[in-house]
Amino acid sequence: MENGGEPDVRPEPRLKRGHLVLLLALLGLVYAPYITRGGLVRDDLGFVTAPRDFTTYLAFQGHLSSLVTMTARPVSAILHGASYWLYGANACAHHATNLILFAGSIILAYFAISRVFDPRLAFMTSAFAAVYPVASGTVFSALMMNSNLAGICWTGALYLSASRSPSLKEDIAVAILLMLSGLSYESFVPLFAANVLVREPRSGPLSLQTLVRRAAPVLVAVFLLALYRVVIERWIFETSFTRATLQANALPRLGGGILDGLRVAFVDSIRVSFRALRNITLVSPGWLLVFVVGIATLFGSVYRAAAQCRRSGAGAIWIVAAAMFLAAHLIFAFSDYRPTAAGFESRTQGGIRFASAFLIASTVVLAGTVRAKRVKPAIFTATAVLFALFAFGMLGQREGWIEAAHYNKGVVEEVSKAVRATVIGEQDSLTLIAELDRQPVAFRSFTRSDRDWGGLVCVS
Repeated sequence: MENGGEPDVRPEPRLKRGHLVLLLALLGLVYAPYITRGGLVRDDLGFVTAPRDFTTYLAFQGHLSSLVTMTARPVSAILHGASYWLYGANACAHHATNLILFAGSIILAYFAISRVFDPRLAFMTSAFAAVYPVASGTVFSALMMNSNLAGICWTGALYLSASRSPSLKEDIAVAILLMLSGLSYESFVPLFAANVLVREPRSGPLSLQTLVRRAAPVLVAVFLLALYRVVIERWIFETSFTRATLQANALPRLGGGILDGLRVAFVDSIRVSFRALRNITLVSPGWLLVFVVGIATLFGSVYRAAAQCRRSGAGAIWIVAAAMFLAAHLIFAFSDYRPTAAGFESRTQGGIRFASAFLIASTVVLAGTVRAKRVKPAIFTATAVLFALFAFGMLGQREGWIEAAHYNKGVVEEVSKAVRATVIGEQDSLTLIAELDRQPVAFRSFTRSDRDWGGLVCVS
């Protein structure tokens, strides 16, 4: 077959196996070291110490599930409850769980997209999604494993939706997975539309019945989500909180979210990557050499994927990608959050990560249709350079998160030493709060009867 003017004789299964190896290598290079080197910051610290106040898991889970920020996300509340109870302050276990969910969503996205489009387009999309630099909060904060839980449920549903001969069992599974995604974290709900678009069209004229049949799993999932958010959540929890209710200023909020999202995706992503490069000096020379060699290999793979990707239907694919990018920002009509480029608040970019990566990849495919042959190599090189910049930017952000966790740990240890060296005297209770940039990074309250009176838990 012809791909970008160059014949490609490699069988598709072999191509997919190669892409899978490259994606796993990319995920390992960027994120595997964080499992053992990453620590706990900000909200993580408050949650991981909370189980100490409960004697049974069920009591703790009930408390966690009833928190005002958890009632709308009962599935992720269970994941958080189990991990906090089982792992405690073991940062390694928290990060391993989070990154396994994230890696699973990247791989499932590749196989889902390759069921519908050229595997090279799927590879470029997954590679850019893996290193999308303005969604670092979802991978480097263990607290945001709920976003990656929602992501793996959504990509799993996308893979089943892309089946060439969907069955009733698959449709039921899609509806369940989408519901679980929405009840884990809401950032993927706007992308449910993609599960309709990837359905294999049947022969014959397109009718209302056919459209309903294709959209049935999504419609069922949305109905069940609405039923929970509007009825069940408010019935079970006295202090229920949900972002499902449209705000009074929904349209201005949505418009601002889209504008901010465009800035974050096309300006801040590059700016943040360049700023993060200065943290690369924190990486040991040996590991940095391994990383450089690995990214250089992936650089060539991204270039080849861009150069050899099939161009048929490039315009239509780009229109779909642009529509999905805009749809992903619908979350900001239901939320007080706004798109941010870096740090903890970039957690809202979990769904936007995939939409942005697909838009980047489809733009490259569309740009490759230009007739000027001398321009094409420049386009493909720029694509690979952007990927490498994103990868090194995520490396720098990873080191920044590690340093922040080490700083927080040092703060906790210093406060602990100070408390142990202090004679409490007549005081009956004590609350200690450690702050960083006016934000709490650790806290603990003690009473005289507390077994930890005179000391502070040091999170390691």
